[in-house]
Amino acid sequence: MKLSELKEGQKIPYLKLKVTKVYPIREVKNGSVKVQDIVVSDGETEMVLSLWKENCGKVEEGDVKIFTSLLVQLNDYNDSIQLSSGFYGKVQDDVLH
Repeated sequence: MKLSELKEGQKIPYLKLKVTKVYPIREVKNGSVKVQDIVVSDGETEMVLSLWKENCGKVEEGDVKIFTSLLVQLNDYNDSIQLSSGFYGKVQDDVLH
């Protein structure tokens, strides 16, 4: 599946994506939860992906990773579609890359 085909509300079992930008980790919910936004690409389209909890800090720019249990969400600030790993998603190495 391509990033350009994603629709708000979809649940995606996994996607193989390249990390093109990594933002600093921040804390939300009064500092009890960590979140990190990254920009990922499928080679044609770029999109923001929010990593949560233990997934924060697991990627670097240029990495190709498998992201599991993703949710497609609407960003309320700019009406764009973005991905979220939520609390159950994982970041895995691309062993075939």
